[in-house]
Amino acid sequence: MIGNAWSEIGSVERGSQGTKVAVEGEHAEVTGRKFYTTGSYFADYSDTLVEAADGSQHIAVVPLVQAAVTRSDDWDGFGQKLTGTGTVVYDRARLDAQDVIPFEDRFGYQTAVYQLVLIAVHAGIAAAVREDATAPVHA
Repeated sequence: MIGNAWSEIGSVERGSQGTKVAVEGEHAEVTGRKFYTTGSYFADYSDTLVEAADGSQHIAVVPLVQAAVTRSDDWDGFGQKLTGTGTVVYDRARLDAQDVIPFEDRFGYQTAVYQLVLIAVHAGIAAAVREDATAPVHA
């Protein structure tokens, strides 16, 4: 299972990432902190937006089950349960260099697909609310 890790808070400038990747030969390391990492608390990997030393952005598919990764279920889910959202901290988390993908090479509509899934969840919630609200009237 793969969770996301794109969002950052704090003193990060728009268009840049505080989470960095360093590639050395066949291995890479990710260091940084991500917030609002939906699904990553329960995931095996995170789809992590990172920045290289030259300023280029990449997607790093980071294995989360390692000592260099700390996951915290610290997001206030506003009553939602089990979203698996929170903070992920990478402290030189290791991954294979082949799992660092230039941002421009990723699926071009990836963010739109994430939004479509979220909208589908909201539509499902709204349908359930309507059903729950009208059930007593029909009874």
